[in-house]
Amino acid sequence: MKLAVVIVNYRTARHVLQGLEHTVPQVRALGDAAIFVVDNCSPDDSVAVLRAGIEARGYGDCVRLIPSPVNGGFGAGNNVAFRASLASDDPAECFFLLNPDAWPDPGCLRALLSFLDEHPAVGIAGGRMRDEQGTEQASTFRFPTPWSELEGHLRLGVVTRLLREHVVARAAPERSGPVDWVSGASMVIRRRVVEQVGMFDEGFFLYFEEVDLCRRAHDADVPIWFVREAGVVHIGGVATGESDKTRRVPEYWFASRARYLNKAFGAQQLLATNLVAASAFALHRARTLLGRNEQRTPHYLRDFVRFNFVRAPRRAPGGGAERG
Repeated sequence: MKLAVVIVNYRTARHVLQGLEHTVPQVRALGDAAIFVVDNCSPDDSVAVLRAGIEARGYGDCVRLIPSPVNGGFGAGNNVAFRASLASDDPAECFFLLNPDAWPDPGCLRALLSFLDEHPAVGIAGGRMRDEQGTEQASTFRFPTPWSELEGHLRLGVVTRLLREHVVARAAPERSGPVDWVSGASMVIRRRVVEQVGMFDEGFFLYFEEVDLCRRAHDADVPIWFVREAGVVHIGGVATGESDKTRRVPEYWFASRARYLNKAFGAQQLLATNLVAASAFALHRARTLLGRNEQRTPHYLRDFVRFNFVRAPRRAPGGGAERG
């Protein structure tokens, strides 16, 4: 099999079916491809809705529904599909991870495969993402560092300019080219990379798991590229509700952030980074109060201190099916 599209669902069955309307024709056009829809133990009627929808639309020739007995998070859900493909008689050469609230532009899948054929050294690639109104979304990123944590928590223009090479989210390049990492909402991974560096670390429930995978690939000298010709429409926040900026940052975000920084830099550097980040955000919060600006993330400083210095954050049982 040339390509396996992997979609992890959690309470978003109707969005998955909407996305399949765009994805199935491209998979059929490729011929040697299939779609794995993993339901992450949704507590609603997702499995029944998906099964009925796939049958009613005649997608059974190329869509396989896999109900997972547990919700281990985004990475674990994708790993379910990886294992199913790798254990089959015809394992996929490439895996295309697609959010349940996203769908590829016409020709996107063929563009990605053509790119990989023309660039055999590249092991991971991602396309350009935008919302339903056509607004560009962050598609390419730099690896988080202690400096990026300072910049992201201080949110001060002069500091951002000084540390611009450490800002995590990058503007999408005008041309395809190498990047540090791409979003798991639209990511293609060669099978050989999964076999070389391993699957997703299931210690991450949601967020930072694709950063960790790309970092492991980068450390193994696997090139990671942005492919501008491969476009994806991405709604964002459907399963988690985290497009609502009035909501508090969930515990699993703090857990994933801490796990990534600890793996990348060690416990002592994590502690030092947390001290700097907390101090920087306190300054940012003081500036917003003086300027009477609304705080975008309610109780963030209180939660940051509590989760990082008072007690370790816990993984949440909900969500785990999409990237933000």
